[in-house]
Amino acid sequence: MTLLHGQDSIQASKMTHGLDFYCYYGAGSFQNAAQVAQLFPDKRYVGISPFVTAGIDILDVEKGDSINADIPNHLRTNAKAPNLVLPGFYTSASNVAAANAVCAGNGIARNKYLVFSAHWTGTPHICAPSVCGYPQADLTQYASNADYDSDQTTQEVFHPMATPDPKPVTAIVMWAGTDGPVARKVEIPTALWAQLSALGWKNPM
Repeated sequence: MTLLHGQDSIQASKMTHGLDFYCYYGAGSFQNAAQVAQLFPDKRYVGISPFVTAGIDILDVEKGDSINADIPNHLRTNAKAPNLVLPGFYTSASNVAAANAVCAGNGIARNKYLVFSAHWTGTPHICAPSVCGYPQADLTQYASNADYDSDQTTQEVFHPMATPDPKPVTAIVMWAGTDGPVARKVEIPTALWAQLSALGWKNPM
């Protein structure tokens, strides 16, 4: 299990660089998905919405936003979450048990969704009965200040990140020109170079 650290904020510019993941608001008055992607490129992301909408990972269940009764609709609408292996909901740690009961009452097993709990202890952790006494969570918001909230989760909740294409191979290509041998330095995609090498090509560099 690999622990990851992240942040969420209604103001993307307030979050700090160098973290493992960043949360964005994909709907509502604080929508900031584009800003988060621009400020923190090539990172893991968690999409949050205050109401049920398609293409969102986490439903925000708190005062003024969604309620427990909205969770089943969100989970069904976003059965294939865009960034996470499962859809889920955010709520206070003290409300997780009640929210889980609503899901169970609607025929949704606990292994079909993620729980993003809010438990502001100031200490990085993921809620669990043996850790803090609250029900098991998959992500936990463990601290909050005026600029951003701090979160912890594991790598396993995210879809695998796309592997960037490896750097091309720099090679010298030689051929017979009209005035004698010609040599040029070129960059060849790694996959293509592997095929050429199998055919006996050598790189004089």
